[in-house]
Amino acid sequence: MSFRNKILNGSDVFKCKPSRQRAPPPPNVPDCPPPVLAVAATRQGARTARSPISLASSRTMAAVSTSSTRRSAVENGRPRGNLWHSGKARAQVSATACILATLARPVHAGGESASTGIIPVSNTIAAVLALVLIAILLTVAAMIRHFVHRLAPRGHLHAALKWLYNHPDARDTGLAIIVYVPLVLVLVLSSSYVHDVTYNRFAWVALAHFVAATFLGGAFSPLAWVLDRHTLLRYHAFFARVGVVLITVHMALHIHLWQTYDLVATFLWDRASMVYGLFAWITVATMALSSLPWVRQRVYAVFFVAHHVLVMLLLALVVMHRPATVPMVLAMAVFLIGNKLAVAYMAMARSPARIDVRDAPYWRETANNAVVRSPRPAHAGRPRTRSTCDIPLLSPTQATTPGESSTTSSPVVAVRLVPAEYASLAVGPGQVVYLAIPPVPIFHPYSPHAVASTTPLASSTSSFAKSGGAEVWLDARSRFASRIRASERVFVLVPPAPQPVPVAEFDDVWFIAGGMGITPVVAWLEAMKGRDARVTVLWVVREDRGEMVDWVGYRRSMPGLKVKVFTTGGDGEKRPDWEIEVPTDMVSDMSFAFVCGPPALCAAVRKLVRPWWIHVEAFGW
Repeated sequence: MSFRNKILNGSDVFKCKPSRQRAPPPPNVPDCPPPVLAVAATRQGARTARSPISLASSRTMAAVSTSSTRRSAVENGRPRGNLWHSGKARAQVSATACILATLARPVHAGGESASTGIIPVSNTIAAVLALVLIAILLTVAAMIRHFVHRLAPRGHLHAALKWLYNHPDARDTGLAIIVYVPLVLVLVLSSSYVHDVTYNRFAWVALAHFVAATFLGGAFSPLAWVLDRHTLLRYHAFFARVGVVLITVHMALHIHLWQTYDLVATFLWDRASMVYGLFAWITVATMALSSLPWVRQRVYAVFFVAHHVLVMLLLALVVMHRPATVPMVLAMAVFLIGNKLAVAYMAMARSPARIDVRDAPYWRETANNAVVRSPRPAHAGRPRTRSTCDIPLLSPTQATTPGESSTTSSPVVAVRLVPAEYASLAVGPGQVVYLAIPPVPIFHPYSPHAVASTTPLASSTSSFAKSGGAEVWLDARSRFASRIRASERVFVLVPPAPQPVPVAEFDDVWFIAGGMGITPVVAWLEAMKGRDARVTVLWVVREDRGEMVDWVGYRRSMPGLKVKVFTTGGDGEKRPDWEIEVPTDMVSDMSFAFVCGPPALCAAVRKLVRPWWIHVEAFGW
């Protein structure tokens, strides 16, 4: 039988039919290329019930390769004679038939990848090992955070540990380059790439990283009780980007192999599973691009919708591309659905009784040392327990003292969250509150601070006076502040948070804020009332907002409080010189600095060479 008839009739050379010995190739016909020959030779003697290939499919694939060879010969101007006597044509048909007959069949139990991998395990086990590695990394991070917060105020830690704590970005980057990335490379790399299935290990390990990123990105992440929100989001972005790189390598290797033998059309567009895989990669790339900082900060809605919609599409595409990934995809789906149900319950069933939006108050001290608050809301209203809350559009009308009035519009909008009757809305330092405006609940993160239950707003009803609440400050010029003023309903989400840094246990505390970064500082000041500590607040603002905070009230409860407000008016030359404002002789090993503001301010403060512990929260999420 001729070589041509062997291909068309589905000879044992190209079928996954059990045989004791591989039949030698016909004389004067080039053998399969090394990558393809190795796969064919391995699979002939390892056929299982899960990977059959019919005689008809072999004939069909061989016929397709033969017809494509004949067409290419005609297009190149060669005669349509018997092409089987041409060595070049025989080599092309041989390579095409080998690839079609071998790559189209699934591998039994990942034997090829297990035998050639640096770690000789199957692809599924490699993905599990990647998850174990990620779990160990996160556990170590949580333990280090706990012990540092416990021992730092006592001064029992080495200066090197202090530097690692003060520079989390440099620390995580160094650990990733020195420790994590080499371990991941050991998991995904193989000693030989003659088997096409070795390319799939990149995809399996990438899927493990996507599982980890999913568990870290949700508001109700299992690690939300032990790691702060900024750390979780930093790890979420890192693992997701590693997964994007690995899945891109997986796709590039396959396309390179198909392109080498001019089989992109046959193996990509003619196979539905490969089309699903291509669209899965496009979905991942879209999510990665929409999460870039300059995109996220300018069009947050695009980032939010892209992540929450495309991730569900990605799960479906991954399963259709590779059904064996169902267990890992199912774990991601269960967490995503559970997280969304928890968000819906928190936003609907546990919403505050009412939300009031108004200009931020101004505090000042009168001649008789009485602290007054102006402006005052014109109407407090009755508390209502409902899933969504009406927002009265309140404006400053009358000051708290007779004969005084206020007509100045505040550059800050205050959103007061009033809890339901006999309920509480506990917020503290490090807490994050998410606000969303229906009908599309796109949650925006903000830093809240607790408000006393004896505020003028709470004095109208006894239930408010007993429960207290929380307040969020928004920039009046922002688009979300304009929308929240015009809206009638708002959803509130308060996710869990770990124990904050024990700031009050340090001898000397520095709060450095820029603009709306004063909001988490106010939360810290509320928590430190009555504590005996030296506290210094340095606040940089464009407009005069110094009276927006009740500095007089805080000074009464904290005699060691020092406040300095820098009004720049948008002029960069008027920004403070931190070398002068934070003298070295006033900072000791038992000092703690909390910085919150624009990235430029945070970077400038971080460059200061001071023996303090420092925690930085830059704007960006």
